[in-house]
Amino acid sequence: MEAFACGLVPVISNSPKSATVQFALDDRSLFEADNPDDLARKIDYWIENPEMKAIMSTKYAMQGNTYRVSESAKQAGLMFNDAINDFPRRMVVMADSMNATLSDPAFENQETLNAPVSNSEQLHNADTVINEDKTQVKQEKSAVDPEFMEVPQKN
Repeated sequence: MEAFACGLVPVISNSPKSATVQFALDDRSLFEADNPDDLARKIDYWIENPEMKAIMSTKYAMQGNTYRVSESAKQAGLMFNDAINDFPRRMVVMADSMNATLSDPAFENQETLNAPVSNSEQLHNADTVINEDKTQVKQEKSAVDPEFMEVPQKN
């Protein structure tokens, strides 16, 4: 990456055991793994075609810019901003989904409602807990999702 970010045109093995193949802009920079003759042909191509090498040198240097720390930090910032801006929409979708479930007649016949545990100590250290609103919570033993407990429905 450092080499092509400086404008050097790489010759990269297409080995399935290497991730570097993703950096090749086209097949002229890829050689067949464990094939020295193919490697020699690719090197010869770039030596014999200096004009094309100059064009690709610029393209590789531009590609290298996308991997700079400053660009990665910028992209991470944009991702976090998108997540923050999308949060209210996701909360509305979740609330709508929960309301639809709670109003489902089939749901009303269930005796318990699974609720997330806010305190992991509570999950692991107690069989029964009395919440602040005086409702009793019984721990559900589940190999599938240990972060949920059974909570009696309010009538």
